[in-house]
Amino acid sequence: MRCLLACIPLAFTFVLSGCATPRPLDSTLITDARWRSVIDAYTTAINTTRSDPYWHHHWLGNAAVLNQGPPHKGLCWQWRDHLDVMLAPALASARLTARGIHTRRGTRMEHNALIIFDPATITDSALLTAPAPNPDSPPIALVFDPWFCGEPAIYSVPDWSKLSFDGHPVGIDSRPFPVGQVSPPTRRDTSPAW
Repeated sequence: MRCLLACIPLAFTFVLSGCATPRPLDSTLITDARWRSVIDAYTTAINTTRSDPYWHHHWLGNAAVLNQGPPHKGLCWQWRDHLDVMLAPALASARLTARGIHTRRGTRMEHNALIIFDPATITDSALLTAPAPNPDSPPIALVFDPWFCGEPAIYSVPDWSKLSFDGHPVGIDSRPFPVGQVSPPTRRDTSPAW
């Protein structure tokens, strides 16, 4: 009984944090042809990936990956790396670029996604200050993050940055990920705690 009572505040916290999660953008409002081609490729990539029984999302997906191991996938950094490879042809065709974006780096609550941007419009160093999309012009930068819902969710940079509600900084990965392969092994790949 004592354990049950101790879990109530934790459950309440999860419910409230779920309510506080920013909602994805309505991607149908983005009409620029270059961005549409990448968004369409993103939607196709997510639908293809979801049809694979070894891909998972959100916390229950993390549990499946961590408890069952390979070939199960679905940790946020695996989604990021997978999308980086899947979207590379569409990004090259649209002359857009992808980088990793992260929050809570180095903690058990670390979260990773892919930020897509037009390098002719904004530099890597200015990505975290990219404004929310304006309906009258093409986006400057958008965050593609399917981990939460297993859907092709797209966020503005300001909205995605709100996911770091506990004060941890949001950062841009300093290098682009290799095209055609996943990132080199890191501590996350070998540590059962992750």
